[in-house]
Amino acid sequence: MRTFSLFLYVLISSLGLGATESKPVDVSQIIRVLNTEDRRVREGITMHEGCPVSFEDLRVVRVPYYASQENLEHPESRNLAWGEIVVHKAIAEKVRDIFLEIVEVTSKSIPIQSIVPIFRFGGDDEKSMRANNTSAFNCRKALGSTRFSKHAYGLAIDLNPFWNPYVKGTTIAPKGSKSHARRRRSDPRHLHSTHPIVKIFKKYGFKWGGDWRSLKDYQHFEISL
Repeated sequence: MRTFSLFLYVLISSLGLGATESKPVDVSQIIRVLNTEDRRVREGITMHEGCPVSFEDLRVVRVPYYASQENLEHPESRNLAWGEIVVHKAIAEKVRDIFLEIVEVTSKSIPIQSIVPIFRFGGDDEKSMRANNTSAFNCRKALGSTRFSKHAYGLAIDLNPFWNPYVKGTTIAPKGSKSHARRRRSDPRHLHSTHPIVKIFKKYGFKWGGDWRSLKDYQHFEISL
């Protein structure tokens, strides 16, 4: 596991979260078990009876990112923010390190618009995607399928989904993202095979939906246990 203590210290200090030089940052505090309130707000929304995992199988991971709207011309104006993403406990440390590395490697050059728990969208994947929100666990079926999505296991992450849509034939999701289905490598928002974010996810064992042949799910990263 990579050591990010110094980097975390800088991040947390800059956000005024109380880290001091005399008290080294413990990276384990970034990952936590879902507490009673976490479970209450998700029950019946992103977690349902019959789901393939339980709350005990999941972890909340606090991740840093450079928040942005459409401000590509002035990346220096992007603000460092913290988001929460829920994933399977077996990959929580990988996910923590991935997002820390994204911030470290890309600095402010590549924006992430939002990382908000999907229960705030009522568990509605379409609404979350339209808001260009990055998310992971959601107990739902795969698009156009009767089988559970990898998201239902907490083993998939959709990143900047409006800028990186799902494309299969004439089907493009989310609605309104057609202009982003035309990929441009010069656009830092568009993930591609040599994009730094794609390379970081693959380094940690994730597969990218942009590599699939029958369809393209540019936002999607998944991993198997």
